Amino acid sequence: MRFIWYWEYNQRETLKMFEVNRRVGEDRKKHPDKYPKVIFGAHWLGMEPKGFTIYEVDNPQQIVNLEVAFSPIKKSRFVPIFEHKSVVDTYEKEKEGDPDFAYKP
Repeated sequence: MRFIWYWEYNQRETLKMFEVNRRVGEDRKKHPDKYPKVIFGAHWLGMEPKGFTIYEVDNPQQIVNLEVAFSPIKKSRFVPIFEHKSVVDTYEKEKEGDPDFAYKP
């Protein structure tokens, strides 16, 4: 499953965050299945100390490992993302046989 990882940190801790990021990168090389697979690398939002990364997650423990590695430096939130076709196909399948079907979040 794919997720967007939104993250932010205190700008005063930028160098510390870079160091943690380097260590996680080294650990990822030694243990590639420990963390989610990067699909779209880290991008900053403007020059603010926040941004996002897109990951492919095979095992929920990978998210836990990433959270623990960056805690408490980065505040983060994982949001699942879905391909449009998958959502449309599911909606249409659920709607079959139920004319009153409506998406109810």
